[in-house]
Amino acid sequence: TLKKEPVVFLTEACENMNEAVCRYSNENCIRSMGTTMALLSFSEKAIYACNLGDSRIYRHFQGKFQQISTDHVIGGKMLGKAPLTQYLGFQEENMALEPSIVEIGYQPGSSYLICSDGVTDMLSDGEIADILSRKNSLRETVELLLNRALQKGGRDNATIILCEVQKQ
Repeated sequence: TLKKEPVVFLTEACENMNEAVCRYSNENCIRSMGTTMALLSFSEKAIYACNLGDSRIYRHFQGKFQQISTDHVIGGKMLGKAPLTQYLGFQEENMALEPSIVEIGYQPGSSYLICSDGVTDMLSDGEIADILSRKNSLRETVELLLNRALQKGGRDNATIILCEVQKQ
């Protein structure tokens, strides 16, 4: 079988997920339905970060912390939350679905955090970086992120996935 390039594969996967959400919405007479999405895909040569909306992907490596996903929102913070420009459930008649896809090289010891806005609306990047820099296990780190987000108000659902790249 012919293997697809990772960017093509991820773009098609996003289109398929979007169609599934739109179809479910139409079949169930739900006027407006959508969700954000963030994922990591691991190929033999690289890691690919892909997202739609404002769920985020962060990378932590050798003390450096950075957001590698793109927030698909209009402008900055206004009153309440900024509207999303991309998400699953996006009706493509108006605009095209355009997932953000970033290629990253493998680096043993790097860790990746995928989290929803239920975490990032409650915790600053500095607070997240501080928690990731501690010498805790992955499980303890996730529990600390969740507990801290809940302590600060927990106004939205919180999804957290944390993985660490080890030697190949």
